[in-house]
Amino acid sequence: VTLSFLALSGFDPNKVLHAEIVFDLLFTLEIAARFAVSLKNKRFLASTFNWIDIAAALPLFFHILQVCTGWKPEGVFAVYSVCLVPTMRLMKLLRRVPRFHLLISVMRLTLEALPVLMFTLIVIVLMFSSLIFVLEPRSNVPNLAASMWLTLITLTTTGYGDLVPETVMGRVASSCLVIVGMLYMAMPIGVIGNAFDTVWQDRHRILVRQDSRRRMNQSNCHIEDLLAMMNRHHFTTTDLMESDHVHRVLKELGVGFRSYHIQEIIGCIDSHGNGFVTGGQLLNHFFPDTHGL
Repeated sequence: VTLSFLALSGFDPNKVLHAEIVFDLLFTLEIAARFAVSLKNKRFLASTFNWIDIAAALPLFFHILQVCTGWKPEGVFAVYSVCLVPTMRLMKLLRRVPRFHLLISVMRLTLEALPVLMFTLIVIVLMFSSLIFVLEPRSNVPNLAASMWLTLITLTTTGYGDLVPETVMGRVASSCLVIVGMLYMAMPIGVIGNAFDTVWQDRHRILVRQDSRRRMNQSNCHIEDLLAMMNRHHFTTTDLMESDHVHRVLKELGVGFRSYHIQEIIGCIDSHGNGFVTGGQLLNHFFPDTHGL
């Protein structure tokens, strides 16, 4: 927003600079306070959100360096200040948007199909670009790179119009490519749509699981702590735990789970409504890498 004011005529650039410094100072104080509170938490630097906060606060040091030495950002620093800083500031909001994790879950589900789709795309592009390169004169398509560009924008039905086939056979090949492109584009759209529908149907369980792990991470609670608390109540990973048992274990763990949080966790694990969970399922809910030991 502050960068947009620079384009307004009659607007004082110094006011924009002062606003930038104020916001950068607030961002720096926020990440410093967060680091001070989590100083003994080894997972602080492993959090993507914290790195986004650090990147959003870096311009303050650029301003200090500019004031003290007269240095002006150039090259990579200029690109970072103009392009990446606004993006990082906007991405700070991701911490406040828990449903963003649903999109991450969709991406994880579609990653399995991505190699097949990419391989199919490469085959189509190489086959039709070679065909168009042979059919078109060099005055229209000078090299294979231009042919691949024409093939790609035709395949995606974008059609910028900067490069078009001139010969009859070239237009026939491009027409076939348009049809192939429509059929191809239906596959990734269908895969992503199906994955999003699956995740959306399961959104409550995903959000509860994400919130539970976030609380464990912020409290610096590890799997050993949960295992010790379970052993204290005489439960192992194979024992069945009723709702009251889970409530006692999680409340005494000192993470700050309230009763309705724990009830949501139990409902998330016990999807069939049996009224109990195993110790391994409870561990796997908070620490999926352990696979319930």
